[in-house]
Formats: sequence, structure tokens, C-alpha cells
Amino acid sequence: MLITLLSAFGSAVADPPVIVAFGDSITLGPGMEPGETYPEQLQALLAVKLGDAAPQVINAGQGGNTVLAGLSRMERDVLARHPRFVLIGFGMNDSAMRAANEPKVAPDVFREKLGEMIARVRAIGAQTILATLTPVVEEYYFERHPRDWYPDGLKADLARYDAAIKSLAEETQSPLVDLSGLDPAVHIRLPENTGLRDGVHPTAAGYGVIAAAYAKVLLPLLSVSRGASVCPSPLLGHLDRPPLAHGALHGEAAGNAAGGVAACDQRRPPGADAVHEVRDLGDEVARALLG
Repeated sequence: MLITLLSAFGSAVADPPVIVAFGDSITLGPGMEPGETYPEQLQALLAVKLGDAAPQVINAGQGGNTVLAGLSRMERDVLARHPRFVLIGFGMNDSAMRAANEPKVAPDVFREKLGEMIARVRAIGAQTILATLTPVVEEYYFERHPRDWYPDGLKADLARYDAAIKSLAEETQSPLVDLSGLDPAVHIRLPENTGLRDGVHPTAAGYGVIAAAYAKVLLPLLSVSRGASVCPSPLLGHLDRPPLAHGALHGEAAGNAAGGVAACDQRRPPGADAVHEVRDLGDEVARALLG
């Protein structure tokens, strides 16, 4: 009996941590081939760096979800999985107008409910990581949404939700992945790169950049949770580097995984409240970080 109990305990200890990617269709990745969504590419990147100790990344995205819909399924799809980290990505559907100047979820309600979501994750001892909205190409967005329903303009509308996300990240000390650095010409589905008149959802290359940005935040935090004293590499602070080339982290994602750690200012918790631009993750930086 003692041997059985010890064996079961050892097995439980050895289980890899769980990361849940929680969001809408931008998280889910409809239309992607196997291995192309950002949770799948993130899994590959972490496996390169951490091997058998890499966390399990679960895709809990659902198309059309607002933050309200996310809250309604949070117990089943997130909390019941006992995650160590939850990557929260809502806001695009919340901001969509259902009538002139009437968003599905008003910005103040969105902020309140996103805060509730963060609190529920923290209540089980898990860490939240937030993300701003991806860029939107208006030409194609307004093929599906009446333009006159957006009297202040789409950019101003989306900026209200980004402001709520950013303020909550600061207030709750949640790391923030800033996806505004995505290059729409390469990273958002358009007729020129995929044949699709989408303008909202990322391409495989765009998902690769998103995965790299999350890996950049997560790797130091995962290292700290294993007892190491590390923080993000200063190489990742340069914002004057070009965006990733198409496909740079898809297909060869494992070989070019972003991450790595180096000596830095230990006065700040790794990833604590930094805005992580994704456009600086060029191939040469990724390779340098992998050594």
C-alpha cells in the first residue's frame, strides 16, 4: 500500500504544468491546419526549450465568444483543468456593434467582467497573462459589419477595449502581450496572403509570432517556478527590428523558438508588467536566444 501511494505521488509530481489558452476564435484558430494555431505552436516552442518538462498547452478558444460567454464556460474549460497559467484573449467580439454605437459588451462591462475572470483564475492559484487585440484591416471587417454602426470609427472603438485590457494588466500585475506589433500584410489573413477576405484572424505566420511572444513571457516564469532565478533576455527589448518573415516560426518553429534567459535587473519580477512587443522577434534574435 505504501509503495502504491508513493508511486501515485511521484506520478502526480511529475505531471507537467498546464497552460490554458482561453479566448475567442483568434485563440481557437478556425481554418488552420494541424499545428498552426498559436497554442499548438506555443507547445512546440516550449518543448524545444524545456523538453519533457514542457507544460501541456490546451486550446480553450471558442468562436464568437465575448467575455460574458467566456465566463459562462470558465469552470468547465479552464478552472477544472487546474492550470498554472491562463492566457486570456477576449475583446474582439465584445467590441462588435449589434446596432449603431451599441457594442455587444460595453467597454465598462467588459473591464468589469475581465477583472472577474482574472480574479477567478487567481483564486485557484494560477497566473493570468493578458493580450491586447490583434490589428484589424477595416476594408474587410466592414464587409461583415455595417460601417455606419461605428460613428467614432473602428480604431477608436477597439482602443477602448485595449485600454481596459492594459489597465487591468497593470492593476493586477498580469504580464501583457501586446499584439499591436503584428504586421497585417503578413500576419492577418488577407486576399494577398491567404486568398481570404478576413482582415481579423491571424495567418499561420501570425500565430507563430503570437506563440513566440507568449513563449517570451512564459519561459522565465516557468524557470522561476522550477527554482531558477532568471528573467527575460535584454535581446528581446529592441523594438527597431523588422517583423518576422512569413512562416519564420511556423514549420521551423522548434528550430527558431523564441525564449531564452540572460542576466537582467532582478529587482523586477520576470515578466511582471512589461508590454511585450512581438515585432522585434526576428529570426536572428530567436536563433541567438536558443544558442
